[in-house]
This record gives sequence, C-alpha cells and structure tokens, in this order.
Amino acid sequence: MYRRSEIESQLKFLTLKKLKFLLVDDSLMNLNLFKDYVEKISGKVLGQCTNGEKAWKWYQNQASQKPDFIITDIDMPVMDGKTSSAKIRAYEMLTKQNPVNLVILTGNCTEEELKMCMDKKGAVKADYFYRKPMPLSDC
Repeated sequence: MYRRSEIESQLKFLTLKKLKFLLVDDSLMNLNLFKDYVEKISGKVLGQCTNGEKAWKWYQNQASQKPDFIITDIDMPVMDGKTSSAKIRAYEMLTKQNPVNLVILTGNCTEEELKMCMDKKGAVKADYFYRKPMPLSDC
C-alpha cells in the first residue's frame, strides 16, 4: 500500500511537464473532485468516463495523446475497473506501448481484489492503490 504523500511527491516532481490524466468513476461528484485535484497539481484532464467500457473505448481511440495516469474506480456499472484496466494492459502489450500509470481509487475492495490489482504478473498490474474516501482537506 502506498501513502498519499509518496504519490504527491512523485506527482510534484513530475509536474515539470504537464501530466495528462484519464479519470474513471461512476460518481460525477468523484469525477469533479479528481478533476479539481488534477488541476491543483497543474495536470490536464484529457477525459472523464463513467464506466470501464467507456474508458476502454476512449483509451483505444486516443492514438495521438495518451494519458500519463489513469485514475479509476473498481466497482462500476457496464464494465468494472479491473476489466477495463486489464484490457488496457493487454492492449499496451499488443501494441508495444509504454504502460500508463494506473491508479486504483476505490471504496469497495477486498484484500483479495487488492492483491489481484497490484500483482505485477496479473492482468491489471496497477501501480498505485488508494481507498476512498480520501480526506477532502488533502485535495
């Protein structure tokens, strides 16, 4: 498990270039919170999707401008975040692309799901994992 301060330090270091984000959550309130945080760190939101299927289709169609980070919920309608993330990872391998930094941010997750998402030999291969809710004072 990573601490919030660790990723913030990494993000602040990386903001020498404007980081690009894809935000994925079925809650419009969460999408707006994520967007505000990304803008606070001088990032750029390339897209916002309300389920994993939309995120997967968005990612496939963005040949010219890929995000540096995808922040995704796990539990969503239509297609969950694990499935869309696994599809993105498989697509990156197939097309020989550098992997995007994948951040799982969820409120509902078992320890088994956490291990599956973070397993570097698994399908999802998340880079970071955080549980919601995150303190609003940090945003």
